[in-house]
Amino acid sequence: MTTLSVISWADQTHGLAVARTMGMVTFALFLLLFSIESKDERDSAFSLDTFSDRTFVLTTSGSYVLLILSTVLSIFQTVLKTVRLDVRSG
Repeated sequence: MTTLSVISWADQTHGLAVARTMGMVTFALFLLLFSIESKDERDSAFSLDTFSDRTFVLTTSGSYVLLILSTVLSIFQTVLKTVRLDVRSG
């Protein structure tokens, strides 16, 4: 629901290419949050043990870095059909 809302808003405000990229980023961030939340069904995501697993930390960090690179590097932009997302001040 949130991803679709972001796409709808961005399409009206910034155009379809930016909307698709923002939708992909939003969806990927929610997937990362879900992976953190569901790492251990008995412990809270806010537990200190959440990031004690080295493999989990490496894969989560790698996913986050690849997500950022997908909107920054032109090779990823070409393959994934994304655009650069920048923050304009003022």
